[in-house]
Amino acid sequence: MPNRRPSQQQQQQTIALMQQVTAALTQISCLPNEDSQEWEICLADARMVIRILDGSSSSSSSSSQPLTDVFDLDYQIYTISTLQKLAYKDPDHQPQRDIATWCERRWASIIQSHGEDYRAPQGLGHAWLLKSQEVLARISHEENGSSNSDTSNSFLSSTSFGGGGSQGTSRLDLPDYVQARGLLRPALDLLSRAVQLADAVDSVSGELLALAAEAYISFGNVTQPAANEQYYQQALRYLDRATRIEGYVLESHFQQYVRPFSVPPSHCIHQPQIHWTFRNVR
Repeated sequence: MPNRRPSQQQQQQTIALMQQVTAALTQISCLPNEDSQEWEICLADARMVIRILDGSSSSSSSSSQPLTDVFDLDYQIYTISTLQKLAYKDPDHQPQRDIATWCERRWASIIQSHGEDYRAPQGLGHAWLLKSQEVLARISHEENGSSNSDTSNSFLSSTSFGGGGSQGTSRLDLPDYVQARGLLRPALDLLSRAVQLADAVDSVSGELLALAAEAYISFGNVTQPAANEQYYQQALRYLDRATRIEGYVLESHFQQYVRPFSVPPSHCIHQPQIHWTFRNVR
């Protein structure tokens, strides 16, 4: 039996819900400080948006057209990206896990329905990279000592494993390193896939390349010394490409690694003294 056309009342209700979502996203995109009253309002708005888009808002009826079918793909991606930024606003604090989990589910759904669109694997890969920050911060704290108060903005150097000695290898078997690799592997795979898909439509951005580079650097830093060089080399290739995109400027923590290594990327090979420093991604 064919679906009946929504009634005028249902159409008006859908429009009202869409306006609610749009107004809430505008407020959320400002990302207020976590200690402000606006922060709590943004969290409430984000959860309202999720209820509406999931079709569980008290103001919606079972016969209404789901808003996930009303919003086009571009707007869905904007919505998920905005909520994900809110969920992980402050890397030094626990994320808003319910919002973050919803974003991951929506990214996965778009990957299934729009498999050739690079933005969903970019968003989900970024989510895995963001999820890894908590354990990476613990590793940084342990490596650098409790006296280092800036662990949210730094990570291990690529030489901190003792040049592949037994001490470094055994450290990589610790639970935090195992967990980090488990979180970073999906980030690495999804972001490299996103780069491939973006290349296919000539839409690769400096931001995407930098995210992919960060995933490779991070994974290399928690991987066996005998294998991590390949990840650093791929990261440098991504960063080199990013510098060639007109209008895009690498963040300062990446620029120091790109400048000494001019084209071709193979000049980056066998540089054991590179000290990788990076910030928590947002």
